[in-house]
Amino acid sequence: GGDEFAVIMEDLEDPVRARQAAERLVETISQPVSIGGREIVIGVSVGIAWSPNGQDDGDSLLRDAD
Repeated sequence: GGDEFAVIMEDLEDPVRARQAAERLVETISQPVSIGGREIVIGVSVGIAWSPNGQDDGDSLLRDAD
């Protein structure tokens, strides 16, 4: 569906940094939000595709992350 997006991190030398960024993203998006007096919680999951040499095409990276 239309509920997917990608984050591209260039010049990332260590895959651990990608994992840390993904953890921060999940933590931030998962925080409850109050709208109209109701608490809304959004569920989120993250997939990571790593291309240390930068040779993979975008379609391959998106498929691998999913």
